[in-house]
Amino acid sequence: MRTGAGLLAGAMAAAACPLAAGYENELGVPLSLAADIGPLALQRSAVRLDGRAVTITNVLRNESAAAQTAAFYASTPIFGRLGIAEEHDDKRFAELAVLVQGRPARLRRAAATYFDGRDITRQLAHAGIDPLHPDQPTSRPLARLPSRVADNAERWRSAVTYSWHTTLAAGATSVQEIRYRAIPRFGLQMTASPELDRQVAQFCGDPATVRRAIDASDPGAEVVMVERYDIPLDDSMLRDVDITVSQPARNWLGARPLLTLACGLATQDGGKLAGTMAPVDATLGFLVISAIGPVEAHATVVGD
Repeated sequence: MRTGAGLLAGAMAAAACPLAAGYENELGVPLSLAADIGPLALQRSAVRLDGRAVTITNVLRNESAAAQTAAFYASTPIFGRLGIAEEHDDKRFAELAVLVQGRPARLRRAAATYFDGRDITRQLAHAGIDPLHPDQPTSRPLARLPSRVADNAERWRSAVTYSWHTTLAAGATSVQEIRYRAIPRFGLQMTASPELDRQVAQFCGDPATVRRAIDASDPGAEVVMVERYDIPLDDSMLRDVDITVSQPARNWLGARPLLTLACGLATQDGGKLAGTMAPVDATLGFLVISAIGPVEAHATVVGD
């Protein structure tokens, strides 16, 4: 797998050869969330993004006279065979954890793998191939599969779903935390490019203001790292959501975050994004712009 240092080495080369930048990018992989809370009341929701670490907190209350159960689901998109050159080489969100009242919830995990529009999950299991990690099967298990399936492993498509539930007694309140590492879309962009301007505008930023901030923090920078975080919410969370976003001095790729942009936040708190927003759809979006050279400060730009 390509390391952060290797990526930044490629980034420096890209500064000298803009065509190289096209190879230093990957699409994001959002983890979708769904809930069936029935008659329970969702009293508060909060989302925290700290680097790549996502924490989604929900406070539920049972205002009925009987015990009630809420069910929750998290699912990956359908993904292909994992690429050996990808930073996001594992798209299963295997580190997903849920805490209910501070205690780990039991997660049930189901995986499915498809080929030619057919579910081949049982076929793989019978051959001794883990459907949760079908990207590196050995030759011996592959020999147990029909030749067309075995010879086209790069065309297999998989998805993983996690589920859990919690039961609240009559009149009880429960705090649930969903924790996972986000898989953002990322890439290199020339600081004077229309593409960077377009992305900045999508997150309610002013391109000219952003360029001045980049130049003030990293004078003469020709290339920046851009990460896009999409955090899907369940429809029940389309209400006021408390938001906190922070970035480390160096991010997961070794770049240095300069700017964080988001639309609709109500307040600004130093180098962080913090406030309350009412999402208009079931996705929260954040754009992080980072320097690949020396930088002294981290600034924050808040959309209207």
